[in-house]
Amino acid sequence: MKTTRLIIALAALVLTSFGEPLDPSALGQIAIQHTGRIKPLQTFAQATLLQLNARSSHRLVAEDGGGDGKLDATEWLAQVLFEPERTFSYKTFRINNPLTADALGIEREEKFRYSFAELRDVFETLESLAQKASRLESDERDPVDTELIRVYNNVRTYLHLTDALSFLAPSPRFSVPAPEIAAELGLAPGRSEYSFYEVLATGPKLASGLRSVDLAAPATWSEEEASLFALARSLHEANRMLSTTAGILHIIPVPGEPWRPPHAEFFAGEERPVLTGLALIREAYLRRDQAAFDSGVASLNAVLSSQLPPDDEQARYLQSVPVEQIYNQLDPFYSAKFLYLFSLLALATGALFLRRPCYWLSALLLVTGGVLQIVGIGMRMYITSRPPITNLYETFIFVGAIGFLMGLLLELIQRKGMGLLVGGISALIMLAVSGKFGQDGDTMEVLQAVLDSNFWLATHVVTINLGYAGCCVAGVIGHIYLVQRLRYALRRNASRPQPTDDERKGLTETYAMVFGVLAFGLIFTFVGTVLGGIWADQSWGRFWGWDPKENGALLIVLWCAALIHARRGKMIGQVGMAAGAVLGIVVVMMAWFGINLLGVGLHSYGFTSGVARNLVAYCAIEALFLLAVVPLVWHLEWRAARWIKSQADAADTKRTAKAQA
Repeated sequence: MKTTRLIIALAALVLTSFGEPLDPSALGQIAIQHTGRIKPLQTFAQATLLQLNARSSHRLVAEDGGGDGKLDATEWLAQVLFEPERTFSYKTFRINNPLTADALGIEREEKFRYSFAELRDVFETLESLAQKASRLESDERDPVDTELIRVYNNVRTYLHLTDALSFLAPSPRFSVPAPEIAAELGLAPGRSEYSFYEVLATGPKLASGLRSVDLAAPATWSEEEASLFALARSLHEANRMLSTTAGILHIIPVPGEPWRPPHAEFFAGEERPVLTGLALIREAYLRRDQAAFDSGVASLNAVLSSQLPPDDEQARYLQSVPVEQIYNQLDPFYSAKFLYLFSLLALATGALFLRRPCYWLSALLLVTGGVLQIVGIGMRMYITSRPPITNLYETFIFVGAIGFLMGLLLELIQRKGMGLLVGGISALIMLAVSGKFGQDGDTMEVLQAVLDSNFWLATHVVTINLGYAGCCVAGVIGHIYLVQRLRYALRRNASRPQPTDDERKGLTETYAMVFGVLAFGLIFTFVGTVLGGIWADQSWGRFWGWDPKENGALLIVLWCAALIHARRGKMIGQVGMAAGAVLGIVVVMMAWFGINLLGVGLHSYGFTSGVARNLVAYCAIEALFLLAVVPLVWHLEWRAARWIKSQADAADTKRTAKAQA
């Protein structure tokens, strides 16, 4: 009973302090131009929080361990903009390297996340170490140096956000102690502190009051004259500071030019609709007035959208903002990932019991996940007005979708569950890998100039990735074939030394899939490589330059061609073909993004750090798999063949002896 009363009292205290909960999701509808792209503020919030915290939502864990809960990215951004002090204790900043925390002199956190309150105390140290590290060449920096620079930039980003609308908040800097002076300037009565925006609005009256001030003789000033001069000086200093720190929210559209931040409207005349709208939104947020907040956001959106003529190129991207909001809320790839996982679990369950119901459930989950993934790709194409692949992240999304379609096609042909297994594994792995490349923030960034061609993105890039998909799916089927072969080899014994007809048929069908899908991968990789050469000739004036990326594509073509020719020439058997297909995934991965780790060549625009260790680990796992499975299969089958031969020799000897008798 006492516990219940305590909880009620604490809830009452929270509601008294902060008012009724307010849903700031409408704030995410406002369009912003960031990193050259027009996007909803919701996307900006998610990308920023992902950059700072490695999560697109914020778990509320304050310094004292209290405040359990969860904020989505828009809720977090609203607090940072309107109530920044409230977020100082949130564990917002992730520091991946514990040695970085040691270098800063702060205590290591078990979950690698730190609050601004902690980092504020060591900010001078952080700034000094980060600047020292930034003066080093990139190849001279150790992991601690790299992490110091990243954390320092993240703290600066956070500070820019807290300052972005600081001109709307009352500040001691704009203090007017005398009520009569406030009344003379037209400021709201009953207060002694005002915001930069409120004082700026009194500009004509303030300037009029300063005309009679003798700037050369401050000792002769009256209290009113001193207050007016202090306000004018504070306005000048604050404006200079805001010009460098408040420019992160570029929400004011400008036809044919980069958008402007709100403070650009300070000296745009007496009418300041954007600043007025933001002030009303902030006031409604602090009052926890949901209706006024939503109405204020709607009004501000109407003001902002009216500043672009319908025929302006940027108006097209402004129209895609609502679609991007739906995309963010749907989060299709995250949902598809779990649908693929549950599809595989249903298929595994069907191998034990309830075979038919589990089969159809697995098929339904797989198709639902695939449709969701394809819809997500389509939405991204509409938002960016681009073909499906424009960056490394999208290659994995696309290849995963092709893996799903290939698996579905194989299942429609055979209807034995093999296609469901192949499609589910292929799509799930690609979506899981894509998550690593989506942690840097916005995954729909503006294209680099070398890639800014919708025609070649739709031909060369799509074609080469179809080839990647074919090779990877062939490798997945190769794994399945080797596991099947090992399983059947382990079943052999004295009573059943030979595989059954069903086992032979199953192996033959799986091998046919390996061969056919690998041939598909070879064809599209070859065509994509040729198209890439034509694009290179148009862009760089040469068809082939032995660039690392070009060499990687050629290596895939040569590897697939060598496997197919070796098999057709009977130089390798079905086991060798399957093992080669497995190694083909390694070859593809090295050419796909392993080349980018070199950071050299004309194709190094896809460079992404931090994946070398994972790539090496993957190659090691595949090598161990092949070294464990292939020799064991060969040994078991050789032993079974030897036993069969010994039995045949014994039978021949017995027949010979009987004939001689």
